[in-house]
Order: sequence, then C-alpha cells, then structure tokens
Amino acid sequence: MNILETRFGGVIKSGKHNENGECCIFEYISVLKGISWTDLPELIRCVDIRPLNDARWSSDELRTKWMIKVYDALEGSLDWPKDKLQTWITNVIISLVKEIISELPGLNIQIKKQCKVVTNLREAAGAARAVRTAYAATAVAAAAAADAADAAYAATAVAAAAAAADAYARAAAYADTAYAAADAAAYADAYAVVASDKVLIKCCQIWINSVQS
Repeated sequence: MNILETRFGGVIKSGKHNENGECCIFEYISVLKGISWTDLPELIRCVDIRPLNDARWSSDELRTKWMIKVYDALEGSLDWPKDKLQTWITNVIISLVKEIISELPGLNIQIKKQCKVVTNLREAAGAARAVRTAYAATAVAAAAAADAADAAYAATAVAAAAAAADAYARAAAYADTAYAAADAAAYADAYAVVASDKVLIKCCQIWINSVQS
C-alpha cells in the first residue's frame, strides 16, 4: 500500500489541512518529497493547481484520479525554462476560452464564435472582455435563469483560468493580457453554484495537454 492509502485514506481532499489524516494534492506531494508539510506552490515547485483541487468534484475519488494526473504533467513546472512556461500558459488560456468560456450560458452566437476562433493571448483577452461585458449587462437575468449544469462552466472557468493566469504573471510577460483572459467569466462567478465533473475533467485535460516537451 502507498502513502496515500496508509496515511490519507486513499483520497485527495479539498482545502488546506493539518497533518491529521487528510491532504490536498500539494500536501500529499510534500509528504512524497520528504519536505515540510505545505500546500504552497513555491515549495512544491509546481504552478498553482489548487483551484482545480478545491473545485466541487462529485467525489474525492474522482478528484484524486485527476489531480494526480495534472500534478504528474506539471511536476517541476516552476523550474521550467521561461519559454516553456509561457507556451504552456498561453495554450491553457486559449483553450479555456475556446472550449469552456465559449460555452458559458447566455452568450450570443457572435460572442461564442469570437471565443471559439481565438489563436493568441490578445484575441483571448478581447473575447474575455466581450464575455465580461455581456455578463455585466445580463447578470441579474442570467442569475435567475441559470441552472446547475450551466453554472458549472462559470465556476470552473473562473477557477482554472485564474490559477493559470497567476502562474503566467509570476514567470512571463503579457501578465495584463493573461489576467484579462482569466477575468473572462468574472461576472458569471456570482451565480456559479456548482461545477460538474464533465467540465472539471475538461479543465484537467486542457492543463495536461497544454504541456509541450
């Protein structure tokens, strides 16, 4: 049996813990690395994947499966060459806008299309601004109409894009553009009450698939 099973009940949990039999992904990794108990990205030497860890997965078992996959893909990412980290975060933001933010509820066809055809960070930022403007104008109506499935897109896009932008801002240029893209669904966050496994898995796949050798 491995440490996850013998010490932590076999699953990764959300949130921050004491050394009391529960752990988040980074706390688990700190034990594997033999360093002091921590959930800090700077000490784990990995970009911040805590928003994905802490999202509302339907089960800890599913959270565990995907968070270990994400960490394995991004292990040591804070020590990657700057151009590799830039490429990763650029790919993440573009993919989030194209594949997740474009599917936020209540967007008109034109804005959806603008999101789906982005090819660089500046286009992603432009699409982000269009989404934010749309939600600013319709937030009250959207909040009343949104059901749990639709709200999943908003909750997940906000968490994943914000963490990606944070990693980018620490290590790369164009931080303002990255944050603009991360801000794409900020208004939707007000009524994002759940995040579905389908969308969370898509976020994990984006983070993993955006890594280039």
